[in-house]
Amino acid sequence: MSTEQVPAKNRNWIWYFLGIALVAVVLLTWLALFIQQQIAPDRQLKPEELRSARKRWEASKIKDYQMVYTVIPAAGAKKDQFFVDVRGGKVREVVMNGKERLPEEQLEFHSMEGLFNDIDLFLYRDGRPDSPPTFCRGYFDSSDGHLLQFVRRVVGGTERVEIKVEEFKPKKIV
Repeated sequence: MSTEQVPAKNRNWIWYFLGIALVAVVLLTWLALFIQQQIAPDRQLKPEELRSARKRWEASKIKDYQMVYTVIPAAGAKKDQFFVDVRGGKVREVVMNGKERLPEEQLEFHSMEGLFNDIDLFLYRDGRPDSPPTFCRGYFDSSDGHLLQFVRRVVGGTERVEIKVEEFKPKKIV
């Protein structure tokens, strides 16, 4: 009679893959909860908040200012920087990326009012029933209401825009 011992089968690989599967499930659950929290209605920029910021901006009566803001159209895309000079409520000059002066017919879109209008248009489009879910946040100065930062991203897509006012210098308050 032979007393050969059959080696025990090594089943450690099963525990390895179960561990990886468990970590994947935990991370995916966390990610889903994080995304749901970010797009929750109480965390989104509301039209009322934009109107409130715009009213503060209009009440401040700042008609002469200079600002520098950047627009990043998509993750990883080249950002554009704009220097804007406004006198008497009218945009006098816009320089893009430090070298390109924009034509006269485009100037008004780069004022603070123009930025408010852009954000308002995004909120209108995102509020329609046929629009995809979006992540949309806006931050405004608490005293005069000027834009500090705006981020909008279509959930599950590549469409994204970020506007960040890097420098804002009012010249005269009327």
